[in-house]
Amino acid sequence: MAKDKKKSVNDSDIANKLAIMAQDAVGVSAQNIANRHEDGLRGYQREAFVNDDKIRGRSKYVGPEITTQVDWSVANVFRVFMSMRYPVSFQPNTTNPRDVAVADQMTTVLNNLLRERNKHGALLLQWLKNGFMTGVSIATVRMTSIEEESLPQMVKGLTDEALVAYYDMEQAKEITDIEVGEPYDAPMPELPPGTPPEMAEIAKAMLPKVRDIKLRYISRKPDLCIDNLPVEDFIVSKDASICQKTGGIAAKLQGHRRNMSRDELREQGFDEDKIARIPLASEKDDGIALQRSKITDFEDGTNDVTDDVTVYEIYTKMNIDGKRARHYRFTLAGDLESSPVLLQKQEVSKYYPYAPFVPYPIPNTLFGQSMMDRIGQEHNFLSKAKRFVFDNLAAHSNPIKVVNPEITNVDDVLNLYPGAVVRSADPTGGITYNQQAFTGGNAMGVVDTVSRELENSTGAGPGMMGLDTGDMVAETATGVSSRKNAGMILMETICRWFAETGYSYLMKLIVDAFVTNPEEAQTYIQRLTDQYVPIVIDEWDADMDVSANVAFGVMNKDFNSVALNQILIQQQQAQGLGLAGPKELYNTLIKITENAGFTNVNDFYLDPSKQPPQPPAPQPPDPLMIQAQIAEKQLALEEKKVEFDQQFKIAKLKDESDRARDAMAQDKYLKEAEIKGKYGADVEIARINAEQAMARNDVDKAIAVQDAQNQAMGHLAAMQQPQQPMQPQQPAPQE
Repeated sequence: MAKDKKKSVNDSDIANKLAIMAQDAVGVSAQNIANRHEDGLRGYQREAFVNDDKIRGRSKYVGPEITTQVDWSVANVFRVFMSMRYPVSFQPNTTNPRDVAVADQMTTVLNNLLRERNKHGALLLQWLKNGFMTGVSIATVRMTSIEEESLPQMVKGLTDEALVAYYDMEQAKEITDIEVGEPYDAPMPELPPGTPPEMAEIAKAMLPKVRDIKLRYISRKPDLCIDNLPVEDFIVSKDASICQKTGGIAAKLQGHRRNMSRDELREQGFDEDKIARIPLASEKDDGIALQRSKITDFEDGTNDVTDDVTVYEIYTKMNIDGKRARHYRFTLAGDLESSPVLLQKQEVSKYYPYAPFVPYPIPNTLFGQSMMDRIGQEHNFLSKAKRFVFDNLAAHSNPIKVVNPEITNVDDVLNLYPGAVVRSADPTGGITYNQQAFTGGNAMGVVDTVSRELENSTGAGPGMMGLDTGDMVAETATGVSSRKNAGMILMETICRWFAETGYSYLMKLIVDAFVTNPEEAQTYIQRLTDQYVPIVIDEWDADMDVSANVAFGVMNKDFNSVALNQILIQQQQAQGLGLAGPKELYNTLIKITENAGFTNVNDFYLDPSKQPPQPPAPQPPDPLMIQAQIAEKQLALEEKKVEFDQQFKIAKLKDESDRARDAMAQDKYLKEAEIKGKYGADVEIARINAEQAMARNDVDKAIAVQDAQNQAMGHLAAMQQPQQPMQPQQPAPQE
């Protein structure tokens, strides 16, 4: 037989069921959080004890023990978490390179978000202080879209056709507050030179009517809000405890309440009819709300007229579709006891957006101890003990006066001051003093002993941070350091507990907010980093292990400085053995810098992982190869030696040849000089005779040439004259 299918649950049934669950959760929260927080806040503000208003004539002193211990505890934890360069890091689920890249991307984005986009210190301070005062505090995460309107802007000269586009933008909620002006003629455009007047008139008549409009532009920007929830507004079921797997809260129901105006609900898009059915909210009357109102409220003689309603956001697992139970967020408004209104239901992930901080946890429950729970009795005892001391001191310093009214004017005695005149018939004034002995000093030793015990209960205080005169007298420096280190163990345990629970869970909530809103997350991260970096939101995983990089041991800076410097020396020595590299040395240097109080370590050292890759280290040489190289070098040396010897012999022969040639040249010059010296005169005479003979030969030669020329000329002239009969040749005269 087939099973009957479960029917889906309507909104009215869901609202009634949630109202019952929420009422129980409100009662649990009021008892375990709101009322206890009231006591913690009263102690922190050093308000008077109950019935102190009935005390007259005695001290109403309230000690600062709660205030001091809360502030010292907050300061210690705050310093540990603020000393981290990267608050968190994600570890990939596998060794797959893709998972490693995604984990690195998540680490980069979240650290940027915590350090740059949000004020890390402002988030931590309130979160920690609420936790120490009440025993539990809550931080919440939500992804929202911030809508902003611009200042009114004027758009001029719009035709009716162009105006339609602006109305479409108004329907799309891109602009708002459109104010349309009266129509007027469009301005005449500049016509070409020489245009006939008739054409100008026709052009003017054809101009359309235009309008000016005033409007506001609407911009929407995604934003990730990390808020500290007022502890009195948090509601949770009584089965609440710390989840050991996620570090968050394991409870059947979680949520919070707040008062909102109806206009805020309309802006969030809730149904108008449902909003109208919500009754007005009444003023909060629980203890912590009244206590907080002493700080924030004032009376001005007028009645506030508000339109606020009470809204509950409830996270729980419920079967509403008849198939299976799923995680939902329900928005419930109104009075839980009288027809609450279900405004919205939305399916969500298993990560409910409430990250807890419980400084002194109690196993198997969410609600731990507050500072008032830890030292409330000591606080009351010390306050009352000091009251007794102050009262005793006042009685000793201003003793009871006994006056005889018969001889002394009582009015004069009632207003005594130095130099006052007392009218009396008795020279002694008729006044006797009943002086009380001062015994308050006996109580101061007990007060000091109890005060020292406070630090053992809380793990914080000035005694854990500094060296007093008692330490210098009674203990050595090493003993004082050991005692302080032992006392800091409790505070460091709180830091480690917080790191692995609420703080790590907050990081998971941020990742979950990005994963469930991928488009807004992409825009938000791009604007956050001021550059376009492809973010694979679809591959982000909130289940990925997250580690808070808590600087464990940061409170003892002197000890850490010595230890880190010794580690650095050992790492430098281990480099030769391959047991440490640049990354390990860089990490140690970063720890030294952070221990000194500097968080911007990039100003001091370069991250080797971000530097260009270094060339691969050379492989160790092969012994056989080394021997071959040695033999090769020896052979080369021998060849060079033989070559050098040959070159030396050639150079030697060349030198000897040059020497012989120089000797022959010298002999030649010597012989020439000898011959010249011996036969110089004869040679010179022979040279002169030769030159003279050459000169005579030249003259004879010139005469012979001239005779030849003359004969040639005569012969030519004879050929040109007529031939004459030959005459007998006359003999030459005899001399």
